[in-house]
Order: sequence, then C-alpha cells, then structure tokens
Amino acid sequence: MKKSNIIFILVIILILGGNLFAKNLYDKKSNEDTLDNLVLDKIAGNTITSIDIAHYLENDISTKKTVTDPNEIKAIIEEFENKRVEKSSSLKEVDKEESYRLSLKTEQGTIFIIILYANDYTLLFNEISNTNKDGTYKMIDSINKDRIVEMFNP
Repeated sequence: MKKSNIIFILVIILILGGNLFAKNLYDKKSNEDTLDNLVLDKIAGNTITSIDIAHYLENDISTKKTVTDPNEIKAIIEEFENKRVEKSSSLKEVDKEESYRLSLKTEQGTIFIIILYANDYTLLFNEISNTNKDGTYKMIDSINKDRIVEMFNP
C-alpha cells in the first residue's frame, strides 16, 4: 500500500475520532445544568414565606418542620447556589431509604418542591410552570444537608 494512502486513511480516522469525541463531550455538557437555572431563577421575584421540610424514612414521613424565619429560609435557599447537576433519566439509582422533601411556599401556596435523597440525587417539581414541571438530577456539586438534618435532631 502506498504511503500516501496510509496517511489518507489515518487522517480520516483522526477526523472521525475527533468528531465522536467532540459529540460525546457536547452530549455530556448538554445534560449538565445548575440549581440556579433549575430552581433559583424560577422562583426569582417570589417571596418565600415558608419552607415545609418533611423527613422520610423508607417512603414514610418520619417528621415534619416548617421554617418561617426569613434568615433560615435565606440560608436554606443559598445552599442551592452554584450547584451543578446532571440530568438523570432513571430513578433506579436513587436511594429512597431516606429523603428530605422541601416545599417552597409563598402566600399563594407551594411554588417548588425539592426532594433530596441520600445518594446525591434530587427530584424537582416546578409547581408554577406548565412546562418542564419536574426532573431527576444527580448532584455534581453536593448540597450540604447539615442545616436541614440539624432541624430534626432534638
């Protein structure tokens, strides 16, 4: 085989390989988002008056608390800032043994529900949108759940 044919074949292989690599990189990036985009931007302009937090064990409600202190609400909401997530197509990997359900409320009622699972998955329900109402996401940047967990410790 001529040397020029071998070089031509290698160039074609490199071009195809580069295209596949770029496509895979783009597909992975297109599945990533942030909780700023998914939650905080959606509730902007709404005054959160309370957050109902329910602690679930084995899908049964264990305890429930309502946060109404504006400073506590702000601290909880700030925990969602700059957190990257990746869209998940399945709930199979979600550890449902323990979870926290946060219902963000205004004077008009619940506007957003966030369910935090033990293994860094989160389920989002946008109660004020007719489109893109919910989604399951794997946390890339973990949320510090200590503030929420402390509320349930005596």
